[in-house]
Amino acid sequence: MELTLIESFRHSVRKFPDRPMLYEKRDTEYRPTSYRAGFEIVAETAAGLMDLGFNLGDRCLLFSEGRSDWMLSELGIYYAGGIAVPLSEHCDDLTEIRYRSSHTGVRFAIVSENLLPKLLAVKPNLPKLKTIIVLNETRAYDPDLVTMAALRKNGKLFLKKYPDQFEQRWQSVQPQAPASISYSSGTTHRAHGVVLSHQNYLANIEQIKEEYPFTTQTIVGLLPGWNSALVHACGLHATVASGASFAGLNCEADTFLDDVRNLSPHVLITSPAELLKLKQLVDEKVRSKGPAWQKRFYQALQTVSSYQGDGFYDDKWHGQLILKSLIPLFEKLIFSPIHNLFGRRLQFIICGGAHLDVSVQKFFTAIGIPVYASYGLTEASALVSASTPQCLKFGSVGQLVPNLNVKICKQGETITRHNEAGEIHIKGRNVAEGVWDNQKVIYSLLRDQWLCTGDIGYLDEDNHLYILGRTANLLYSETGDQYSPEYLEGLLEASCPFIRYALLYNQRSPYTTALIVPDTDQIFDWLQVHQLDHQTREGQEAVLRELSHSVQQAIVHKSTEKVPDQWVPKTWALIGESFTHENGFLNPDCKVVRSRVFEEYIDRIETLYTPEGQDPVAGLNQTIVQRMRHTAIPE
Repeated sequence: MELTLIESFRHSVRKFPDRPMLYEKRDTEYRPTSYRAGFEIVAETAAGLMDLGFNLGDRCLLFSEGRSDWMLSELGIYYAGGIAVPLSEHCDDLTEIRYRSSHTGVRFAIVSENLLPKLLAVKPNLPKLKTIIVLNETRAYDPDLVTMAALRKNGKLFLKKYPDQFEQRWQSVQPQAPASISYSSGTTHRAHGVVLSHQNYLANIEQIKEEYPFTTQTIVGLLPGWNSALVHACGLHATVASGASFAGLNCEADTFLDDVRNLSPHVLITSPAELLKLKQLVDEKVRSKGPAWQKRFYQALQTVSSYQGDGFYDDKWHGQLILKSLIPLFEKLIFSPIHNLFGRRLQFIICGGAHLDVSVQKFFTAIGIPVYASYGLTEASALVSASTPQCLKFGSVGQLVPNLNVKICKQGETITRHNEAGEIHIKGRNVAEGVWDNQKVIYSLLRDQWLCTGDIGYLDEDNHLYILGRTANLLYSETGDQYSPEYLEGLLEASCPFIRYALLYNQRSPYTTALIVPDTDQIFDWLQVHQLDHQTREGQEAVLRELSHSVQQAIVHKSTEKVPDQWVPKTWALIGESFTHENGFLNPDCKVVRSRVFEEYIDRIETLYTPEGQDPVAGLNQTIVQRMRHTAIPE
C-alpha cells in the first residue's frame, strides 16, 4: 500500500507516542518533545494554515535556521495538503530569494525572526504572497505578519470546530502528490526547483533505513544545512520514520562542545565543511594537552591508520593486520578523551553534500568514530550511495542503495568495464519526475526515465562508487583532453596551509592555471615565525616562494594518484577576497560558484597566459600579499 509522509509520521506517532521525537536546547539543557506532543503541534500548525485559507497544493516557503520548528512546520505544511519550498538560512542574495519565491508562486511563508528582514525586503515584488508566519515573537510590523504561536492557537480552535475538514484535507493527499520543491545548488547554472513527491521521499527513506538501521534509542545530531538533501531525507524524515530522535547542533557556537556532550548523540549527520570544523576542534584539544601528549596522539593515529589501510570490507580491515593488538590500548589510553568531547555515545558520522577530504575521513575513523561518506543529489530525494558499518572504502562514496539502477555513460554509450569513468545516470522510485515550471531543464536531466546527474565517476570491481567531479567543471586541453579538477583542488586545499580555496582553469589553453584564495591567518603566523614583514619585498617573495613550494610538494609527495603534467598549474593568481555568500562566490549550500568566480576574474586569468604572468612570485601577487590584513577571511 502506497503511503504519504503524513501517514508515515502518523505511524510513528501511534507506535512511539511517548518516545522523544526531537530535542531542543532550552537555556543550557536539551529537552525532549515526544511524538505525541509533536503530532499536536503539527496538527495545530496545519489547521492554522487552513484557517488562513491555505488550499490543497499551495506552496509555502520555509526559511529558517535548523531547529525543531523547521521540521514541525514542514510536516504541518504536508498535513494542510501543501508543498514546502525550503530555503537555506545562508541565502543572502535577495534576488535569489525573490526568484525562488516568485517562481514557485508561494502564497505563504514560514520564517524565523532572524531571516525575516530578508523576506520583507523582497515582499513588494511578491504579489502572490499572502501571509508570513514568524516562528518567534517579533517587533517587526507588517500587515501580513502573524506569529506561529497565534497561528497554532487559531489552529487549535479550528480543530475543535471543523475536525472533519482537517481529516478530509490530509487524507486527500496522494502518494504521487508533490511534497516539496527543493532547489538544486546552482554552481554551474541558475538553481532549478526539483519537485519531489511523497512517494519519492518514502522510497528513499526505505533505502536509508536499510543502510543505517536507526532504532528508537538513536539520537541523531544534525549540523547546519537542514534544507540540504542529505540532512532533509536522512536526518529528518528517515529518523522520524524509524521512531528515533533528532536535534540541531552548531559547531560554530561557543557552547558547541558543551552542547554535544549534553546531547550525547549516537550519530552525527554533516557536510565536509562542518566535519573539517569538528576536526579543528579536536586538533585544538590535542594541542592543549601539551607537546608530549600531542606526539603520542599523532603516533597512535598513524599506527591505527596503517592498521585500517584502505578501509573495512569483507569483514576485516585491509591494512597492516600485525598492528591489531595495539588498537585496544590506543583506544583506552589515547583516544578516550576525544570520545568524551562528543558524549561517549557517538558511533559514527554520515557525511555528504560535497567532496570529502580522505585525510579527514581517516582521522576520525582512526580515533574510533568512523565517517561514512555518502553521495546524493536533490533530484534523487537525497541518497544514491553510502558507505556503511559493513562496508567502508576510503575515498569511495560507498555502494548503491537498494532498489536503484545505475549506469556509467560516455559519449552516449554505457560503460560496462570497472574503473572506467563516465557520467553517472540513475533510475529508481526515489528519482524526481521533473522540475518546477522548466521544460528545458526537465529535458536535459531526464532521458528515458534515467536521471543524468552531471557527475563523473566510476564503479570498482566491488561496485563501490567513486566520484571524480562534475561534467560542467571539466578542464579541456588544447588537444581536447579532459580532466576533472576537483581531486587536485581538494589536495591543494588540504595539503597547502597557505591555501583556503583553489580553482584550476584550462579551457583549451596552452597550460593549466589556478586562482588561489590565501589563508591569511596561516600566512601571518608563518611570517612571524620567520621574522618577516609582508609589507617588504623580501617578505612578499618569501610567502610566494613558500606557496609555490607547497603546491609542488603536495602534487609530488601527497597525491594518491598520478596527476598528468598538463593539469598541474604552471602558474597561479592570488585573489584578494574570499569566497562568501555575500559576494555570490558561495551558493547557499556553501559550494563555490565557479562560473561566477571565473567571470569576475577573467582579466587575472588572461594575465596568467602572458610572459609577466608566468612567474607567480612577481607582479600582482606581491601586491595581494602586501595588502593582506591580519584577520581571518570570513567563511
